[in-house]
Amino acid sequence: MKEFVRRVTFTSSLIFLLVFSSFITLFLWQSRSLAQGTIPSNFQNSADKFNGTPTSAEEIREAIERKRTLSRVRRQTDLLQEEVEITSDVKAPSPDVASTIEKAFRIQYSDLILRQLGLLEHIEKPSEALSEKPSEALIEKPSAPLIEKPSPALIEKHLTQFGYDFFRPQELRRSTNIVLPGDYVLGPGDVLRVNMWGSGTDVELDGEVRPDGTITLPRLGIIPVAGIRYGDIKTIIAKEADKYIQGVNISVVIVRPRSLEIYVVGQVKNPGLRIIPAFSTVLNALIEAGGPLKVGSLRKIVISRKGKVFRRLDLYDLILKGDTKDDVLLEDKDVVYVPYIGPTVAVIGAVHRPAIFELKDKKSTLEKVLNYTGGPLAQAQVKLNLRRFERNQAFEVLDVALNDPKMKKIKVLDGDLVEVRYIGHKFPRAVKVTGHVWDMMEFTFREGMRLSEVISNKGIVKPGAITKYALLRRYDQATSEYSIEEIPLARIWEKEFDLPLRAYDEIIILSQEEFGIKTEVYLRGAV
Repeated sequence: MKEFVRRVTFTSSLIFLLVFSSFITLFLWQSRSLAQGTIPSNFQNSADKFNGTPTSAEEIREAIERKRTLSRVRRQTDLLQEEVEITSDVKAPSPDVASTIEKAFRIQYSDLILRQLGLLEHIEKPSEALSEKPSEALIEKPSAPLIEKPSPALIEKHLTQFGYDFFRPQELRRSTNIVLPGDYVLGPGDVLRVNMWGSGTDVELDGEVRPDGTITLPRLGIIPVAGIRYGDIKTIIAKEADKYIQGVNISVVIVRPRSLEIYVVGQVKNPGLRIIPAFSTVLNALIEAGGPLKVGSLRKIVISRKGKVFRRLDLYDLILKGDTKDDVLLEDKDVVYVPYIGPTVAVIGAVHRPAIFELKDKKSTLEKVLNYTGGPLAQAQVKLNLRRFERNQAFEVLDVALNDPKMKKIKVLDGDLVEVRYIGHKFPRAVKVTGHVWDMMEFTFREGMRLSEVISNKGIVKPGAITKYALLRRYDQATSEYSIEEIPLARIWEKEFDLPLRAYDEIIILSQEEFGIKTEVYLRGAV
């Protein structure tokens, strides 16, 4: 009996261990499937089993429980997949993303801007080869390159806000060779190097100005130096050295200027506290902060010192004129504030530097804005168009001559567009000789000009030219069409034929090779 009980107990324990291990294995397998973003098949199959209508209360409860479990698994799997997708899709923002101001001008004036930019960048389609019928080919041949419809991408390339590319990181390199001026004021953190020689002395001493404004130098003791100008410190230390060493020579240099704590705030790329070297200017602080954003002003930068406005900086003076009078030296705890950008106006077309410019005040005139661009090009029309949305409702256009004195009085407003148009392509009033010639010739047309004046002898044509006849391509101004006429070239050279010419005429000398004309060759003698 005892043996039977022992065997039953052993068997039960073995069965329990097998069931428990199977449960643990199933649990680990499901956990691994969940981590891999897959749904265990037993859950899926069980759910599919009860997609129909349950037949008993037990089946209903089992179906509800399994669907709840399946829902939790799917929800956790989706979260894992979303986390992976978000991690893989994270991209750094593009540094050349268009600002809201640039987008606004592109939306309002896109058609006008594209029309101007289309003249700057066009795609020439290859001209078709001459066909077997030379007259038809010459009539259909375009006289100017065909221009495809310009792409909106041209606006992003040519019309941007002026001045902000000044702060591109690759163009900003701060010099480490700083020469301090004589009016630099010493303060805590400056490191001085004092050299003394003569009278049996030859030493080099380094000392840092402490927070209390003093410096300790061996053999000289404690010397107060804070608040003293750099140009005067040599005299002061020399007087102190004369108390201990007679007839000694002194030189004093600052080997490491102190650092300044400057707050750069407002519309800059990296606002906050900046640690910069002494003898740094407002521009240095802006560079350390990454420069102003495109929604930040370049013309109304404020420098505050001890709670009061100390100076205002207009970067246009620096960029356009090279004027640095307002780029002042900063002091510890100064605040550089870049406010939001002011009114803007765009200038496009035939100017040296098309761009979107910031207006400094409401008194800016049309002449001043054109000066920002460097002025109109020689290819500009005599008039410009000033376009604006009056009170954000009606679209108005004002045409002004470039030499009109009113240019100094006409005020430009926020959102205006100044369009300086290019002179359209015009053919010169000339007569040309082209084709199979040594050099293409072009003559200024004058009344009474005749054909014999431009092709007076055979020396203008190359060997292999067709000499019996040539083609005269003539433009009819009344119909705006070209016509082709055949002219007896040989008779012109023999002075048996002549013809009055018109403006835009083109005489075309033809090639035998291009038109399949072969020359007969005769061999004589002992052949």
